[in-house]
Amino acid sequence: MIWYRSITWWIGIVMIALTLIIMTESAGWSMGGKLFPWIIGSGVLITAGLHSILGIFQGVKLAEDEDEEAESEKLDLRRVLSVFIWVLAVLVAVPLVGLQIAVPVFVFLFMKLHGETLTLAAISALVIYGFIVFVLEDIIHVVFPQALIIQWIGF
Repeated sequence: MIWYRSITWWIGIVMIALTLIIMTESAGWSMGGKLFPWIIGSGVLITAGLHSILGIFQGVKLAEDEDEEAESEKLDLRRVLSVFIWVLAVLVAVPLVGLQIAVPVFVFLFMKLHGETLTLAAISALVIYGFIVFVLEDIIHVVFPQALIIQWIGF
């Protein structure tokens, strides 16, 4: 399939254009005001740019017959329940033990329980922990609330 015939490739291009417009418009704002669009925009530019570039070099995989409707997948209640339990567990664990501990632990557990290697799961958890601690807390100075367990113990 030719890459420029794919709607997903064009969506990536539109995302790049919109992000560049937003980042350009926010360039004149104060540092605190433009921080959010620039941080989010950087991620969007990287992912949408990779999507568009890889679409050109590796092609875009589409259905064999574009006129055929894709078969609707049956709702897998077991999978829905599993995702619901994971989300609920994270929502309970974050205030209980704190974001800095809960998110890396859940990333590690989720990846391990879904078949990823120990190395990849550990590296992913460490990267997320580093991002939370060094980028969000130390560089951007985001203040997260103290964990409830710490408050209950009395520290």
